[in-house]
Amino acid sequence: GTLLFSSQLGEQRLVEVAPLLFRQVDGDAVVRFIEEDGEITGFLPSIPILVYERAGLTESPIVQFAFLIAGGLVFACCLVGAWLRRGRGLPETGAEHWAYLAMLATSAFWLLFVVQTTLSGLAAAEDYRQTLYDYPLPAFVFSLTLALVASLLSAASAAGLVPIWRAKSWPLLRRIRHTLLVLLAATTVLVLYDMNWLGYHYF
Repeated sequence: GTLLFSSQLGEQRLVEVAPLLFRQVDGDAVVRFIEEDGEITGFLPSIPILVYERAGLTESPIVQFAFLIAGGLVFACCLVGAWLRRGRGLPETGAEHWAYLAMLATSAFWLLFVVQTTLSGLAAAEDYRQTLYDYPLPAFVFSLTLALVASLLSAASAAGLVPIWRAKSWPLLRRIRHTLLVLLAATTVLVLYDMNWLGYHYF
């Protein structure tokens, strides 16, 4: 059989030369598929430093980035809601106020991360070859820095749940809403950890 292999670097037509082994029709590129328990789980391209594996639903980049975009919208709504509620002077303790400010900072940095990563990703996709040559791009490094700061702020927001639920000065609905935002921030940290996007591992 034959395969048409497409990537950002172009297209290659390959023909089977041995079981699970394909060679480029008009070149020397080869692709070897990986089989485990009778099922194809990935393949090895000609570039020896790369290994492609079949991703599960939660490992799919499309699903992961869709989650980040949705989370960014929620964090944006949090900031807009805080702006609309400014000046109301709801009763709260000093610890609750600092927990509130920590959540606002967390939302702001996660929103900045989502926007920065989206814009830099679109810019990098326009010239994939140049992106490889100039790697790592300053915009990518900035995105990783934003993620680290947002993760630290998420930990501070999580710690702020203790005085919020202990003092109970806030209405119950507000405490629940705040807790859900903290859980979203924590989930975002876990998603980025799974994507290996926390820290400077790529250079």
